[in-house]
Amino acid sequence: MGVSNSIFFRKVNAIRDEYNGRRRGTHLDRDPQTTPTRYARSFIINGSKMRYPLPLNADEEKSWLEDLQHYLARHLWQNNFSSPIENLLKRGARVLDLGCGTTTWSFEMAKDYPKSKFSVVDFAPIPTNKHVKNIEFFQHSHGDLPFEDNTFDLVFVRLVGLSEEEWKDVLKDSYRITSAGGWIEFMQMDSRFSNCGPHLEKWNDMVASSDSTCDKLEDLLLKRNFPNLRHEVAIVPIGSWGKKTGELLFAYMRHLLCKVKSEISQPGIIDELDEIMERADQECAQHKTYGSLHRFMTQKNL
Repeated sequence: MGVSNSIFFRKVNAIRDEYNGRRRGTHLDRDPQTTPTRYARSFIINGSKMRYPLPLNADEEKSWLEDLQHYLARHLWQNNFSSPIENLLKRGARVLDLGCGTTTWSFEMAKDYPKSKFSVVDFAPIPTNKHVKNIEFFQHSHGDLPFEDNTFDLVFVRLVGLSEEEWKDVLKDSYRITSAGGWIEFMQMDSRFSNCGPHLEKWNDMVASSDSTCDKLEDLLLKRNFPNLRHEVAIVPIGSWGKKTGELLFAYMRHLLCKVKSEISQPGIIDELDEIMERADQECAQHKTYGSLHRFMTQKNL
């Protein structure tokens, strides 16, 4: 797939050390003798023969910026999911897309796996007029999800902004509605950038929580004893030092900045945001700033 892998297999209690080690820039040797109940995998895309390449023209790039986290994840992993459920999807599976956002993921999956049935749920009104025979849409705002126990072969939760208490409810309900032997997969972009200069640290402080979203999610998954937990991390350079991928993520930051500025009335804060973006690319190149996308997968016990 044109992916240059740097794969680390670690014991259960070493995964957090590994993730923190990567954030500090240290290197962890492979340990092929380890047979973990969980594993972490990190990689950076490298190569040209890909099923999902980078955008080839201005129109494609514009589409990417409207749903960049989805397209970026698809490009980095060269797939739309990491759970080992491909064969079942081809035969026909029940899939829940929770936190569907733009619905891009669901429509792509429904097209790729026409024998599978997709239930699409979001907490806000779902912005689509499309009708596909193997997709059904639900809006859900509070309480348990409107599905019976053991309904889905794959529950996919992606790119949702939830409080810790809301995450606890989602984890509990996701496990309930997953069938025995089925998979639950979470995909989140870390709320904070790493290796930041002073202006990008201001960005972190202004638009992100004090703690890593993905660290919190991993802690909650461990506390709930999700079985056979797997964790994959895709490292994404930001800015011109990351070439086309980094430039796209930097453009997405500008895209977000325009939305943030439209909701701010204090001139001083707007000026500060403008200064951050003016200096950010140079800082990213100097400090090798990067973001990270995370996928967590767990299989429900039989």
